[in-house]
Amino acid sequence: MRALKIDENRRLHIAESPQQELPPGWLRVAVAYCAICGSDLHLREMPGVAGEGAVLGHEISGVIREVGSDLEGKWEPGDRVVVWPKDGCGECAVCQAGDNQMCQVEPWNETSMGLGTRPGAYAEEVLAPAHAVYPVPDTLPLREACLTEPLSCCLHAIERADIGPDDTVVVVGGGVIGYLTAHALKSLGNSRHIVTEPLALRRERLRRTGITAVDVPEDPAQLTAELGSEPTVAIECVGSPTALAEAVRLVRPGGRVLAMGVSEHPLRLESVPLVTKEVTVIGSYAQNRPAFERALSLLAARSIPVADIITTVVPLDDSVNTVMSQLTTGHGSHQVVLINPQHPHTLP
Repeated sequence: MRALKIDENRRLHIAESPQQELPPGWLRVAVAYCAICGSDLHLREMPGVAGEGAVLGHEISGVIREVGSDLEGKWEPGDRVVVWPKDGCGECAVCQAGDNQMCQVEPWNETSMGLGTRPGAYAEEVLAPAHAVYPVPDTLPLREACLTEPLSCCLHAIERADIGPDDTVVVVGGGVIGYLTAHALKSLGNSRHIVTEPLALRRERLRRTGITAVDVPEDPAQLTAELGSEPTVAIECVGSPTALAEAVRLVRPGGRVLAMGVSEHPLRLESVPLVTKEVTVIGSYAQNRPAFERALSLLAARSIPVADIITTVVPLDDSVNTVMSQLTTGHGSHQVVLINPQHPHTLP
């Protein structure tokens, strides 16, 4: 089996791996598409988390290739599926409470696919426990289905911040997560939201799909004028050292700031606006099972226009390094980049 592995220079290279034995209760899935997540860009530079030889990739759609002996009749080879990568150990107190994404088993990355230890979907195939695999409805192409995972992160975050239809929301950052968050808000009935994004190309993609998007305002009053009232919630979707401070700057006194982005560097957050405005900061990590299931349902219903942000599909080879560098530096027009390990013979 071919897979992209992290080498000693923190680059990805193609390597052959022996096919793993399929345990009872697990499925062998041929990867159709795996999206390159912003987390992958960070992990490639974090040897303490994703060591040499790690296989990244957790935004996956595919086709079942082999069924565990105890699952015959429940799944069939050829079934189209997505995989929930944060299923955890299933037994610790956090998993039992339904928050598997925060599984307490150490090391944490062993309980998550593609985040360090357990091999991910930058490969021709993955193994996944059947309880973490979901069938993809015929209405949903596999190239869009692989975005179930990032969309579910947005839905989980919205629930964490208790955002309702009457909230006025500013989404800081119009990248993949910002785009999906804005459309998730729209699908949930919130019509009072706006995205701030410095790149004109991203603003145009948002506007083309019915989302109000503006350049980063010098004065928060510009957002108030656009929205009709001060934002009650600011959602940080960038992951830069200054983005959380920007969210605090834009939200109204007594408002909520939802932190979704992750930065490799310490955050620069001024205490004066945080304290004097009595802002509540809420963290949100990955997703729980209900959020993943809701995301798949929304995509199957064609409620989220994810096709508009899929800009590039690349094969499983060393060219992924070039694309990841372009994503990191912001060069080019990439937004969602998909790896297609079966290229050019794309699975259905």
